[in-house]
Amino acid sequence: MRILKFKKFNDKRGSLFFNFYKDFDFKIRRIYFIKNFNKLSRGNHARKFGKKLYVCVNGKIEISVESKKFKKKINLYTGESLKVESYTWISIRGYKGSICLVLDSLDYKEKHYIRNKKEFLNIINKKKRNDKSF
Repeated sequence: MRILKFKKFNDKRGSLFFNFYKDFDFKIRRIYFIKNFNKLSRGNHARKFGKKLYVCVNGKIEISVESKKFKKKINLYTGESLKVESYTWISIRGYKGSICLVLDSLDYKEKHYIRNKKEFLNIINKKKRNDKSF
């Protein structure tokens, strides 16, 4: 997991945010947006493979992440992004006017996802026991 800040340039015409593909460390296969957030969270899953970059395009996005090494809530504001690796549980909340862009290293396949939190916790607990570096 890594937070990336997009470079920002302001002038009288507005703000420009950008980054380079090399900073993402993966090839993008799929792009989608999340907006019109309500009180329910989005995501609520982990992936067995691949990487994702969650970019706050507008407003504030709260991302809860949990893996075998950490559990925390991260707030992203306009121009900030969070890179997430496999076997990380994600839950996303946004606020009125918030927009989240997701850059994904994989095409969508349901078999890549773990959607049951209990199953996910069992998997990472097994990984903790088997991982001597943890």
